[in-house]
Amino acid sequence: MSTRRPRPAAQGGLWGRQQPLPHAGGSTTAKRSEVNDFDLVTSVIRSAEEPGYVVIGVGQRVFLRDGARKGFVVSVPRYEADAVAQLLDSGHLRLGGTHVVSDGRHEGPARSVLVTTATRTLLARWAALTPLTGRRGEH
Repeated sequence: MSTRRPRPAAQGGLWGRQQPLPHAGGSTTAKRSEVNDFDLVTSVIRSAEEPGYVVIGVGQRVFLRDGARKGFVVSVPRYEADAVAQLLDSGHLRLGGTHVVSDGRHEGPARSVLVTTATRTLLARWAALTPLTGRRGEH
C-alpha cells in the first residue's frame, strides 16, 4: 500500500496557472507582516474610497482600480496589499460585490473592497486632528 502525499493547497483559475495559497491551513494573518504605519493606513483607506481596490481569487490578491481606464486594475506593492488585508481582517474594510476586471492581459471576476461608514468617520476624525509638533512655547 503506497501512501500519497497531500498536495499543497493551490488556487486554480486565477487568470493563469495554479498559485499556492499564501495562508493555507492557518491563520489569515500568520504569514503577513503587520502594518503599523499611520500614513500608509490612511493612504490605503483613501485609495479604497477612490479609485478603489479589488480582491481576486481564493488567495485574495489585491489590485488597485485604474482611475484612467474603467474596468482595469493594476498590481500594488506587497506592503500595500498587506495593509489592505490587515484592514479587511480588522473590519475597517469589507468585501463587496463581484465585478469583471482586466489587468491588460487577462480578464476575470474580482470582489470590490468597500470602506465601512465607521472607517470613513475615523478617517475624518484623523484628518481633523492638529499635529502637536512645532507647537512648543505656544499656549
